[in-house]
Amino acid sequence: MIVVFSFFTSAEAGWLGDTLMQAAETVGDSIINDETESEAPGLYEPGENAEFDQQIEESEKYEAEYSDESPLEEMAEPAWSESDYGEKPKKKKKAGPPRTDLHLSTDMIMSDPESSPEPIKGKLYIDGAKSRTEFDYPGGNSMGLIVTGVDPTDKVYVLMHSNKMYTESTYNETDSFSFGSGKPCDEFRKADDLGRTKHNGRSVNKWRCSEPEDPEMYEEAGGVVTLWVDDKLKIPVRMEEANGKGYWELANINEGKPSGDFFKVPSGYKKLATGVIPTATSLPDQDEKLIKNAGIPIYSKARFVYGTSSVGYRFASSQPIETVKTWYKNKLSSWSVYEDTFGSWIIYNGKPGADLGELIMQKTQVSVQKNDELPEWHSLDKDMTTEIVIMVIQ
Repeated sequence: MIVVFSFFTSAEAGWLGDTLMQAAETVGDSIINDETESEAPGLYEPGENAEFDQQIEESEKYEAEYSDESPLEEMAEPAWSESDYGEKPKKKKKAGPPRTDLHLSTDMIMSDPESSPEPIKGKLYIDGAKSRTEFDYPGGNSMGLIVTGVDPTDKVYVLMHSNKMYTESTYNETDSFSFGSGKPCDEFRKADDLGRTKHNGRSVNKWRCSEPEDPEMYEEAGGVVTLWVDDKLKIPVRMEEANGKGYWELANINEGKPSGDFFKVPSGYKKLATGVIPTATSLPDQDEKLIKNAGIPIYSKARFVYGTSSVGYRFASSQPIETVKTWYKNKLSSWSVYEDTFGSWIIYNGKPGADLGELIMQKTQVSVQKNDELPEWHSLDKDMTTEIVIMVIQ
């Protein structure tokens, strides 16, 4: 589920769930399987290196067969990035200016059974142009997002509570959010008034929004969402997808100004350098269970640093690469190995002879390679340059 409605705006963005979590997760430009460009001393001519020619052919074959964006690419681009639909798409209405007249504190819940067995709970504090969102993720991880204003240069802080670290950017640079104009179904062509009712003790008006102006933005919601709009505050207090499984809601709304301390970085938090990806304190229990259920052992002398089930799990180790490769070959003796002269080494659950195009995002696997950037990316010891990435295909 990706939570979305037109009351939240950042540029023309609307998806609340992806916006907040992406702001927290995409601290660096790359997460898993980062690609770095290097300058070649001269132009390469086909035929000079047969192995390199074969690698290019495999890459082109993969591009032709799997032209859709992979989850890795999706993490590098906002979920709301625009696409063209037909030759004459209808002009999209611009969202109204951000609301700056709201002052409240509230509990917040997001539920998406397809991606998480447990709802994500959190808090939302709003004081005019300022806001703070707190999320408690399954597995004990918690994260916060402070927005100090809606002007382009106002600061936005992502708080990583388990590490006591934070990142700093600006409202213009970050997929921040704020409540918009309050008009129901503002990004849809059709709005059906379903009548007045009560929700968590507050008077609301229920709306069914369909025929989105940007179908891709609402694809996971089935192109239809239902909103419960608070009569007094003129903001949605609940949103449901068409299938009724995924939802987002506010509860225990307290009107009034929150404490100013909520919009400051907590004392004792260390600022994370630009481009550094925060290192996780531990692998969440549900992810460890997923990996073990796939029959993959976790190398004991490696440290989990980042990852999710959709993009894979990255570990870093100071052990020699060959030692780690040998360990996995012994532990996964029935699995096949892909190896090339460019440093790629992947042990995968499948028949021997798979090419790189067949492996990428297609088979459960473990890759082991040298990555000299790991210490800088994750603030690790300088000798932790052996990278292990585990990908479980569900």
